[in-house]
Amino acid sequence: SSRSQAAGRIFIVARELTMVPIDGRATKADEIHRHIKSSISVAPPQSRRLPWVVLWGIVVLTAIGVALANYCILWASYFINHARHKALQLAIDAAGPVAGMAESVLVFACLGGAAACLVAFVAPVCAGGGLPELKSFLNGGSTEGAFSPRAFVVRIVSVVLATTAGFPIGREGPTITMAGNIGYGVVHLLAVPHMRRWINMDASAEGFLPAMIVD
Repeated sequence: SSRSQAAGRIFIVARELTMVPIDGRATKADEIHRHIKSSISVAPPQSRRLPWVVLWGIVVLTAIGVALANYCILWASYFINHARHKALQLAIDAAGPVAGMAESVLVFACLGGAAACLVAFVAPVCAGGGLPELKSFLNGGSTEGAFSPRAFVVRIVSVVLATTAGFPIGREGPTITMAGNIGYGVVHLLAVPHMRRWINMDASAEGFLPAMIVD
């Protein structure tokens, strides 16, 4: 079958690559090594010291982004709470305290349900404060989707909805996670172009194509 033929070819190539020169004669491995050496030029490794402009840009833009995100959260929370209190007063004036209490319960349920639906159906990674995901990322763990733009937006909106719904939570943990989101995006925007190492391969050589490695 084709699978067995491919396995046989791989075995033959591996055997040829591991051959040891006999009586000073060049083997297939030596020929391949000389061919690769002549057709590849590797740029010297670049230093990981980023320019001071990039470092200060990361610090300043991250701080500005966190400040703007917190301002948006506070403004949205104030607007929702102001509208909720106004509606509560209108309900009490129109039908008494019992109607005001029922209106408050209904509003709280709608706000909390909207926050839960956002997290459950749009960005499940936003469940919780986000600090375990940050610690996992810093220790080399897998945090797929934790730093995506969708998770960032859902975290902001859900924090506003959950706090205005009266849940016994704060915005300190999510704020730290949002700062991590902003810093992650700023670093990718400013620092990644300075962390590239190019490998130029001769495209005319048989079996080789130009390639780039991002370190």
